[in-house]
Amino acid sequence: TAGNRAPSISASEQNRQEVERKLAQQRADAAVLQADEARHQANEASHRADQARREATAAQQALQELDVDEDRASAVTHVSQRLSQLGQDWRQNQRRLNSSTSPAAPDEWIDRYAAGQLKPNVTASSRSSVKRELEIYSGKSLDWFEWIDLYRALVHDSGKSAGEKLAILKRHLKGDCLNLVQGLGGGESAYIEALVRL
Repeated sequence: TAGNRAPSISASEQNRQEVERKLAQQRADAAVLQADEARHQANEASHRADQARREATAAQQALQELDVDEDRASAVTHVSQRLSQLGQDWRQNQRRLNSSTSPAAPDEWIDRYAAGQLKPNVTASSRSSVKRELEIYSGKSLDWFEWIDLYRALVHDSGKSAGEKLAILKRHLKGDCLNLVQGLGGGESAYIEALVRL
């Protein structure tokens, strides 16, 4: 009977859920990358702290070896200044670490891709699982993050060549945005340049 059937989900709702799932996966992937970077930076900070401890120990030994008749005030001042500088360096590094773990912008992948740190996430199928059309982008800043996320899901992470991706990118731009990427040539370097310019 009709009362016993499970409610069906409309195609548009399925599409919306799939886009949300894809965006959530991208955010999760970005969080993993940030965690790896934070772990790397923490290891570097630990190595610098070990070096500072070794230098402090060496400074203390040098201080103990000073003759009693020498001017201890200048030696103590030097060691104190050195330890103070090490403390300041550590604090600055901690501030940098804390500020670098802030959430990445949705288009931050473009900078990593341009720097060669990120390759397209090409799946076994050359077709995207996202069932939505890529709209024309005219440069409206409020639409940028949603548009670039959808572009990445539908085009960038596909199995298409860089030249094909650049052609698709140009077809989905208008106005000043299109003018920014006209005349770049072809290939991956032109594709990267187009993404960076946008």
